[in-house]
Amino acid sequence: MVVAQNEREMHPRIAKAIAELKDAVAYMNAAPHDFGGHKADAIRASNEAITQLNLALQYRGKMDRR
Repeated sequence: MVVAQNEREMHPRIAKAIAELKDAVAYMNAAPHDFGGHKADAIRASNEAITQLNLALQYRGKMDRR
């Protein structure tokens, strides 16, 4: 999924959230424990959130080019 850098700059909180979620997923993937059985669901939900945030930025990019 390609999102223009301009959209990330225009919406820095969303860009930061994406980066933080990616970091959290990497951390959970590397963790030796399963966070009380919530690890897989947390990773799945975080990845879905990343996807949705990128789609939101893509949408704004399309709207901003009109």
